[in-house]
Amino acid sequence: MSHDQNHIHESKSPGKAEAQPNNNNNNDEIPPTTRSRIRSVFSIPAPVKRLFDRFPLITYPPNLLPVRSPPPTNLPNLYIFSNPEDALHGRPSFNPSCLKWQTYLALHGVRVTTISSTNHSSPTGSLPFLLPARKGSLDNPSPVSGPSLPSHINAKSDPTPINAAHLSLLTHRIRPAFLHSLYLQPTCADAESAVERLYIQPATSSTVVRASLLHSLGAAAVAELVRQRRPGPYAPIDVSRLYADADDAWRALAVLLADGDTTAGSEDDSTRWFYGAHSPGMLDIEVFAYTSLVLDEARFGSDLRRLRHSLLQHTVLVNHSRRMMSRCFGDIQTSVS
Repeated sequence: MSHDQNHIHESKSPGKAEAQPNNNNNNDEIPPTTRSRIRSVFSIPAPVKRLFDRFPLITYPPNLLPVRSPPPTNLPNLYIFSNPEDALHGRPSFNPSCLKWQTYLALHGVRVTTISSTNHSSPTGSLPFLLPARKGSLDNPSPVSGPSLPSHINAKSDPTPINAAHLSLLTHRIRPAFLHSLYLQPTCADAESAVERLYIQPATSSTVVRASLLHSLGAAAVAELVRQRRPGPYAPIDVSRLYADADDAWRALAVLLADGDTTAGSEDDSTRWFYGAHSPGMLDIEVFAYTSLVLDEARFGSDLRRLRHSLLQHTVLVNHSRRMMSRCFGDIQTSVS
């Protein structure tokens, strides 16, 4: 009896021993030939390995910037609409948006190198943008768009923020008339428009490309005017109303500027800024970005004569523009007749 039990015990023990390997990793069951085939997929072929052993891969340092690139400087570069000569001397841009931020930096004492550019060379598709100073030939700083400039230079917030109604005088009254004067007002057949002279010719020498650019700029101006000024989907733009509204806007801004100062009754308005501030604020910059261009007969000629004639009726705005010009750009004066 004991002999049978021992026999049964011994016959069961091998069964347990045989079942244990089934719980282990199945890799032990992969044939050696299959295992070597898997390894060979991820291994480098012998000829290639011998080649790279003889000619190892080398990571070369980055290439230096082209010679034509501006050298490292302590001044950031401000890319604006301008011509090369004016940009070289830091003169004001002929574009309202560029001039706005160019003036903003000047008022905050930020020295920059202005560079003539176009929208096509802008990382954001529009100008202006600021490229911070490179600390070395391999430094590649990120560009800063115009609206991001206040935070970039850590400027303090304007103590006299712009009233939305006052800003709308520029965006919804002055700007539409400004666009219509430049892009949609017919000129003499022999006369060259300011848009062609300032925006198109510096961009390209190709006649076909110039015609395409002029058409696209005009289409963009029409689209903005339609969005702001057309009373209905099929109604034409009332040009007379357009310029009448601009006249009203100049008048309202002149009254606002005069009423904002305690010395409004005197003839000397050399210290007069909007909202009665002791120094120019953001509304002063916004207004100057349009008044200085409208008064600039040397660059815009007769294209802006209608807006210019209306603006010249308000001496307080003309003097304000000249004081802003002198304060931000030195002795450069606008050309008025």
